[in-house]
Amino acid sequence: MLKCIIIDDEELARSLLKSYVKKLDFLDSKGEFENPLEAISLLKTETIDVIFLDIQMPQLKGTSQEYITIKSGYDLHKVKLADIQFIKSDSEYVTFYFDDKKIMSYQTLKSLEGSLPSTVFMRVHRSYIVNKDKVTGLKGRDLLLGEITISVSDSYYENVKNELFL
Repeated sequence: MLKCIIIDDEELARSLLKSYVKKLDFLDSKGEFENPLEAISLLKTETIDVIFLDIQMPQLKGTSQEYITIKSGYDLHKVKLADIQFIKSDSEYVTFYFDDKKIMSYQTLKSLEGSLPSTVFMRVHRSYIVNKDKVTGLKGRDLLLGEITISVSDSYYENVKNELFL
C-alpha cells in the first residue's frame, strides 16, 4: 500500500484526482491540500510515498527555480539563487549580497519574499532574508554566515532555530 497526498489549487482537479485514487486499491490517501504550504506539517510527521502535485501554484511552484532577475536602475542582472548570501532591506530598496559583489534594487523586502523559493530562502528579521545553505551557525540571537553576522529578531527566532538547527 502506497501512502499518497494530493496538492492542487483547483478544487475540480483535486476532486478528479481523489476519485482516481479511490479506484486504486494500492493507494492510501492521507489527505488533499489546496497549497503545498498546508501539506508541510503532514510531510514532517508522516512518510508519504506518492505526491500528486500541481506544478504551477501561487504559493509554491513544483518546477525548481535556479535563477532570479534583479533590476538595478536600468540594468538587469541574471543571478543564481545559490550565489545569493543574504538580502538586506533599507526602506524601499533591497541589497543582494554575494561573495564578491552587491546589487541594489528598488523594491521592498516584503514584495520580494513572495517570489523567492522558501526551500532556499528564509526571513530572519524585518530587514533580512538569508540563503539557508549559507548559514553556518547560530550564536545566541545571531545567525552566522561564515564571517557575516545577522541578528535574528524575536518573532523569527523559534522558526529559524527549528527549521535550520533541529
